[in-house]
Order: sequence, then structure tokens, then C-alpha cells
Amino acid sequence: MRILAVVSLWMLATVEPTAGRTLTLELAIELALANNDDMRLADQDRLRAREELREGWSKALPDIRVTSNYDRNWVLPTFVFDTPDGQQSFTIGTPNNLTSIVWLQQPIWTSGRVGAAIKAARAFRDFTSESYELSRQTVASQAEVAYYDVLLAESLVDVIGQALGLAIANLDQVQSLRRAGRVADYDLFRAEVQVSELRPDSIQAAKNLEIARMALRDVLGIDQEESVELDGTFRTTSVLPTEDLNAMTTKGIQARPELQQAIFEVSIREAAVMAQKSELRPYLDFVASAQLALQSNDLSFSSDDAQESWVTGVALSIPLFDGFRNRALVNKARVDRRKAEIRVDQLARQVRLEIRQAWFDAKEASERLVAQRQVVSLAEKGEGIARSRYGNGFGTQLELLDAQLVLTRSRSGFVQAQRDRAVSLVMLERAVGLRIED
Repeated sequence: MRILAVVSLWMLATVEPTAGRTLTLELAIELALANNDDMRLADQDRLRAREELREGWSKALPDIRVTSNYDRNWVLPTFVFDTPDGQQSFTIGTPNNLTSIVWLQQPIWTSGRVGAAIKAARAFRDFTSESYELSRQTVASQAEVAYYDVLLAESLVDVIGQALGLAIANLDQVQSLRRAGRVADYDLFRAEVQVSELRPDSIQAAKNLEIARMALRDVLGIDQEESVELDGTFRTTSVLPTEDLNAMTTKGIQARPELQQAIFEVSIREAAVMAQKSELRPYLDFVASAQLALQSNDLSFSSDDAQESWVTGVALSIPLFDGFRNRALVNKARVDRRKAEIRVDQLARQVRLEIRQAWFDAKEASERLVAQRQVVSLAEKGEGIARSRYGNGFGTQLELLDAQLVLTRSRSGFVQAQRDRAVSLVMLERAVGLRIED
């Protein structure tokens, strides 16, 4: 039995190599924010939003283009004219033509089209910034929960180790009493079974620890072959005023990225309405072009072969009738804007509900932790009494084993309660939308 216990303890101690990275909670969150794939995708969205704003401003800037083309006339056009001296023919053009054109168009009046594009681009940029913050909060909370899951798995390994230690101590006591003839063979058999039963539990605990570490590595974006050791404990406090539900609700309405995104979406939809209305109104552009044409019979172009032309003007476009298409599009844009406004109200109610639920979860977790701590204290006393009674011949082996089982369960429940309270605080901060820099 001692050999079996030593083997079990050796398995628990050798699940991970000792060399590797030591992670504090702060370092784990930092790694997740730097390496997680979701964060890298969110960063690309931010870059795209910047270009959307640049695209919006481009509608107010001049559009300048240069075109150049070469034409080879294999057969030149010929015209025939009747003259008093008879018919005469004239050949027009040259075999080789080189033409270059510089063209400029500058919007002068767009009936709000440019302003709508810029407004939409700015709102989209702000929308993307909130999306980035949402990703930061989500990834940070995932990393923290994964960190606590590893702490829980490590604690449960310790609990199984403590249970195994109690079982070995009980077996030693039973063996001594059996040699003295004070207990029956069944007591010895039952003590040996208890030690044997803990071996599968130890293997399961070791497996759960490795799975938790794998999940943590995945969230942090580090190699699965890299071993990690944690240097931290379950958190017990939050920077939020956890005793003031109204204050947290007010903060959540102001800070939740999802709600801010919905507000910016209203701005985007409003810009879409403005842009669609502008399609019903006139717009005026300044246009200018310069053309240089070179013609030659033998590709030896010279300045004498050049012909220049310059043109400037304004182009006015007035929509008259499009079969009511644009008016229908304006109405559709207004419906989309109203739907976005409704989503704001819907999300506001959802945020209030989530904060309230998270607050009650955190409160329940804290109260359960206090109760579970008392259970562990009572279970430890009960196990000590049962062991003493059995050693003095007043108790039974069943009584002692039952007390040890209650102690093991209470210790497991206690570390689970520690993890649940820490996670409930993470979820409360997530519900409030606590910014990472906060």
C-alpha cells in the first residue's frame, strides 16, 4: 500500500516538467492581450476603420487622373470631294498618334453627400474602437478565468494528496491495531481499499490539471509544449463599488462597449439617411482637362507635331425623376436608423439585467465561501475526533472513513468556492464593462 501511495504522489508531481514560464495573473493577461488571435483580428479591424475615415475624406478632395495612349493607324481615312477640276481625295491623320490627358474633378456642392460620408466614417471608427475594447475585455476575462481554473485544478490535486495522506495514516494506524489484535481483518481490508480508491482520483486530478493548463496556453497564445507554473492566488476584491448596485449600473450604462457600439450604429444609420437624401438633390463639380496630342509618320515626334488643348468648366447634375427609387431608399434608411435606436434601448435593459445578475452571483459566491470555510473547519475537527475515538477503541472504521470523506469533500468545495467567487468578480466587472486601463 505504501508503494501504491508513493506511485500516486509521483504521478502528481511529474505531470509537468519543472522548467518553464512562471506566470502571475498580470503577466497572463498581458500575454493574452498581446498574442490572442481575437486581439490580432480586432487590431486589423481598427486599421481598416482608419482607412474608412480616409476614404470618407477623399470624397471632398479633387480627383486627378492622367491617361495616355498610343494609336497606330494602319489605314488612314480618305475623303473624296467634287471640285470644278474633278474629284480630289484627302487623307486625314498620321500613322502614329500619341495622346496624353490630365483630368481633374473637384466637388463644389454635394448637398451633404461628403459630410454624410465623413460622419459615417467617424462613427464607424468609434464603433470599431469600442469593438476593440470589447475584445480586450473578453480576452482579459477569458485569461483570468483560465488562470483560476488552473489554480483550482492545482488545489484539487493538493486536496487529493491530503486525502491520500489521511488514508495512509489511517492504514498505518489500522495495521498497528491489527497487530495488537484490537481490530478485525475487515478494518484492515477497508483501510487498504480506501488507499486504492484514491489512485484513480489522483490520476483524474492530474489529467484535469493538464487540461486546464492547455486551455490557459490556448487563451494566452503560447506554445502548447511550453510548461507553465502559476504564481498567484484567487482574487478576493474588485475595484468596483460592489456594495452599491446602482452606482455599478450607472457605470455599466456609460462603459459597456456593446452599448456604446449600438449608439455609434445609430450615428452610422443617421449618416446613411443623410447620404441617401443627398441623392435627391443637385450637386456641382468643377472640371478641368488638358490634352497633348502628338502625330507623326515615323515615330520621330517633335514639338512641331504637338497639339495642346485646355478645358475648364462646371458640371451640374440635377436629379429629376428616378421612379421614386431614391425616396424608397431614404425610407429604408430611416427604418434601419429606427431599428438601431430600438437596439440601444434593448441593450440598455440587457446591461442592467446582466449587472444585477452578476452582482447577485458575486454576493452568493462570497456567502458560500464563508459557509464553506466553516464547513472545512468543522470537518477537520470531526475527522480528528473520529481518528482519536477509533485509536482509543470507541469508534468504528466506518465512522473514521466517513469523517475523512466529509473532510475531503469540504476541502474540494472550499477551493471550488474560492474559484467561483474570483470568477464571479471577473464576470461582474465584465458586466459593468470595466475598462482594462481602469
